[in-house]
Amino acid sequence: MRIRWKLLLLLLAISLLPLGIALTFGRREAIRATDQIVEQINQTLLSDAERFLLQTVRDQSRVMRRVVEFIDQNLRLQARDAEHCLDAPPPADPRFHIMGEPPPNAADGSALTRFDYLGFYISPGITKAAVYDDMARLTRLLPAYQMVYRAEPEMILWQYVSMTNGVHCFYPGDGALPEGYDGRKRPWYTEAEKARKLTWSAPMVDLGTGQIVRTVSMPVFHRDGSLLGVAGIDIRMSASLSAVDLPPQWRDAAKTFLVFPDVEAGKPIIRVHARPGYEAPGGADSIVPYESVTSTDASVYAHIVDDLKAERAAVRVLSYQDRQSFWAYSAMPGTNSSLLVILPHDVVASPAINADRNLRVIIDAQRTWIAILLAGVIVVIAALALSASRYVTEPIRELAAAAQRIASGDLDTPVRVRSRDELGQLSRTMNAMLPQLRDRLRMREGLAIAQAVQKSLLPDAPPTVPGWDIAGLSQFCDETGGDYYDFLDLSADAPGRFGVAVGDVTGHGIGAALMMATVRALLRAEAHGATSLGEVLARANVELQDTSARTMQIMTVGCLVFDAATRSVRWSSAGHDPALLFDPASRAFSELASTGVPLGVDPGWKYEESGPEEIRPGQIVVIGTDGIWEARNPAGEFFGKDRLKETVATATGQTAAEICKAVTEAVAAFRGSRTQDDDITIVVVRAAFA
Repeated sequence: MRIRWKLLLLLLAISLLPLGIALTFGRREAIRATDQIVEQINQTLLSDAERFLLQTVRDQSRVMRRVVEFIDQNLRLQARDAEHCLDAPPPADPRFHIMGEPPPNAADGSALTRFDYLGFYISPGITKAAVYDDMARLTRLLPAYQMVYRAEPEMILWQYVSMTNGVHCFYPGDGALPEGYDGRKRPWYTEAEKARKLTWSAPMVDLGTGQIVRTVSMPVFHRDGSLLGVAGIDIRMSASLSAVDLPPQWRDAAKTFLVFPDVEAGKPIIRVHARPGYEAPGGADSIVPYESVTSTDASVYAHIVDDLKAERAAVRVLSYQDRQSFWAYSAMPGTNSSLLVILPHDVVASPAINADRNLRVIIDAQRTWIAILLAGVIVVIAALALSASRYVTEPIRELAAAAQRIASGDLDTPVRVRSRDELGQLSRTMNAMLPQLRDRLRMREGLAIAQAVQKSLLPDAPPTVPGWDIAGLSQFCDETGGDYYDFLDLSADAPGRFGVAVGDVTGHGIGAALMMATVRALLRAEAHGATSLGEVLARANVELQDTSARTMQIMTVGCLVFDAATRSVRWSSAGHDPALLFDPASRAFSELASTGVPLGVDPGWKYEESGPEEIRPGQIVVIGTDGIWEARNPAGEFFGKDRLKETVATATGQTAAEICKAVTEAVAAFRGSRTQDDDITIVVVRAAFA
């Protein structure tokens, strides 16, 4: 960013920062006050809604109770009237309608409405003449039916008497029943016949209209106590909910039900007797399958089921269709049902939400006007700052140009800024820096050459030996590292024989790389024709003493020789961590341990060879450097050999190269954001023979 812009920003900060802070805190306080007001409104609305809903369901429950009592009382009267009618002589000129025949007319010949006469259905196999007198007698029930229907026209669908002789009397008189209908086989008939008292049926589909109804039925007896038939009244289930009076703003979102408690698969559940629009296709002849009202809040839901069983009225809050809602309920004694009203919280709280939205619009409008004012101030300050800044930026442009020259590689042209201020001091510092940069550049070029030489000394690819899967890799933490690995071709000594060497030089950089190169050359020279690996390490140790003394560095080395003919491995170590042998069959690890000091410590040390150890098919040998198990995560924890073993065991069945990759990826994932502290080298040899 240019200096003139920095000056502009400084002036803006000095002038506008206090004002901005004041405005920010002012807006924050306004929003906080708005939140408090809205929260108070919201709590008041929710509290009032809870009281209103509880009072509503209680009032509606009382209304429904009176309706139920009215229907029960009148059904008892109708049953008793039917008993008296059937025991009396038939009237002289009865008017009624038999299904399949034209409806009757009035005495003067005028047409009658469906509410002016009774209808009759005669079950198959019964003659009209055999039951005509009973049909005539039952016409005396018309005034009672008319009175009850006028009292509850929305609630009552049908009133009827179904007799044991196959006659079915119904009101209003224009009903249509399906062919073969027999009231004596309907559940409301058989339940009342069995109970011999007033009963309420389960919700059923009315055969004529397809509406969902509950039937109140009462047996009709002869004077000798024998059954004459069953009287009944069909009640529209959905109509029983139409009288629930809720505020207009709630009606669309509120759900009303007639419910009862039940158990499903050992768990409490709320079943639906009725809801608005609860109808089935016309002509269905079945008991209605119950719907359920459920919630994900199992604990509160169970409390509601307990309340319904105990016929308690209450309001509880729980979810319904993924919306937090009020559940208000009250029992309707005598019907095995309770009224349930569910109302979402957000519908009740909508006035508070709207108030919050409007207040925030006002606050945002004020902020807009203030922003316009601040924009004017910024324009004035910017004009002043830009006009004054050109006197300061000229030396800075010269410094920027000099920096670009240095970045492009021109380290010979000095910076020419002769002022006596901080910019002049910076110019003199940059001029003094140029010779040092030239030295650093030469050093980096030398490091690049050393890195290229070191990488060229590592194997390009693992050897191809029948029956063996071999892989290795190194990851350096510096431009030049101290880790080393090599594959030794010993097939001239014995067919199928090869060696593996892994080493770790103390420290990093050019010295470590040069020592690694020296050890590589010594091991390759001494390995062929040697009687043992201990002899190879001993000779290399003697030759390395002068180099170690000059560089003050030592090196650990682990060597292994694999023999395809004997399917075995021999090993020796110069202070290096032992290799691991993993047996997939037993899922067990063992160490190929050996004693020995690092190369360069003691020129007279006698190194020993261990083994041979038999290698069985599928077994894996892993040798690496401490950069693996001593890698640390951001918390300072070590990766450790247990994680190394776990990674190798998990990768069983993969190739040696894939195992190497799995280990390095596991270390990198464990290390996370922490930089790599040490070189990482790993070699994997897998017995691929059968």
